Amino acid sequence: MAKGKKFTLADLDLKLDHINKQEKYYTDKENEQYISYFPKFSQTKKDKLFAELSETVSYVKESKLEYFTNDLELIHYLQFLIFKYFTSLFNELEAKSVETNIETYTKLYNSGLLTEFINNVFEKEEIEKVMNQFYDITERAPLLAHAMKDFKDEVAKNVQSDVIKNKLKLEDNK
Repeated sequence: MAKGKKFTLADLDLKLDHINKQEKYYTDKENEQYISYFPKFSQTKKDKLFAELSETVSYVKESKLEYFTNDLELIHYLQFLIFKYFTSLFNELEAKSVETNIETYTKLYNSGLLTEFINNVFEKEEIEKVMNQFYDITERAPLLAHAMKDFKDEVAKNVQSDVIKNKLKLEDNK
């Protein structure tokens, strides 16, 4: 067995420095106009991206907006969220409404800038990690929902308190 170097906390710090490093993509070299972006995607930002995607899908459904009517729109919006979370435009878009984010997505898509980033700027491996995580989440969501329902049913059978039983029924109706 070959001798190797023991991984230390200092190595972890170096790895994180690499993840948090930004690069510049020039949208207009003549005028030196650029967008900063993260070539490596941190897991924390990916988690926040998926939380926002879930919240956005719920909001669109509850508000009866004519969006996410097909899977392609959802995939395109996921690509927009990748752009949003891993570029310098995040600070401008963070506190904006869902409607503003959808409008910004449409502008980025129609301008070709979103496609340019997804296909040519971001590392393919990082995009694949996000897409794989997305597919894992969508596969597991029904299983988790079923397990949660089974758990609530089991609790409801064994609970004596009417207050808790009513609370479980109220949560099921949401």
